[in-house]
Amino acid sequence: AIAVQAAAAYRVQEEAAQFSAALARVGRELISSLDQPVLLSRLCHITTEVLACDFSHTFLWDEREEVYTAVSGYGDPVEHWESIRVLRIPRSLVSGLIARLEQTDVAQVVMSEPQTLVPAVLPTKYGITVGLYVALRRGSELFGILTGGFRGRSKPFSSLQVRTAAGIGQLASMALANARLLEQMGASNRLKSDFVATMSHELRTPLNAIMGYNDLLLDGGFGPLPADQADILKRIGRSANQLLELINATLDLSRLESGRL
Repeated sequence: AIAVQAAAAYRVQEEAAQFSAALARVGRELISSLDQPVLLSRLCHITTEVLACDFSHTFLWDEREEVYTAVSGYGDPVEHWESIRVLRIPRSLVSGLIARLEQTDVAQVVMSEPQTLVPAVLPTKYGITVGLYVALRRGSELFGILTGGFRGRSKPFSSLQVRTAAGIGQLASMALANARLLEQMGASNRLKSDFVATMSHELRTPLNAIMGYNDLLLDGGFGPLPADQADILKRIGRSANQLLELINATLDLSRLESGRL
């Protein structure tokens, strides 16, 4: 009895060590880049390796079309992936799966057993016999689904693999949220830079005209000027030059921020 208990305790410790090592590896992969396409590609790759399964896909919710679309995948034959990436899956088609994932982080489907989570036609079309579906969340919002699965194997994922998948989903959710924020910040910065560049150009155009006419007046192009008027025009010229330098500096700052200078 003592030996059996010790063996059970050892198995628990070994599973805990495997779980921690797997999540540590996933975490290292996901924090190595904040570029969303790179991150999504690495997510599917590392999920397939850590769960020791045949494939992995990431589906994200498209708010404009109101469908789930495949944005990355790993482990598929080329013809399968070309077919999967053009899928448009409405929420109504996988309502059972969505309801389950809103309650739990992971749902497993064995196609040889009765289930109501996913339509059988999709897994059958791609030879999927076991599927694992993991929630990707942004707060309480389910913005995506990470999948993993087997082709031709009927044995389900182990409890350790299911726990590991749940941990991957949580790490991936945070990494994708950070990448999305960075992308939004980059877009905002680009808009700001474009606005500053446009405004600088629009301000320089009339200012150059003002300076040109001011120089013509000073040079007597429109007739001789009294000394007091010439002094005023010189002041206008100095102020206009200072303003032009400020506009040029603002434009250079915009170019620096956008990487064009």
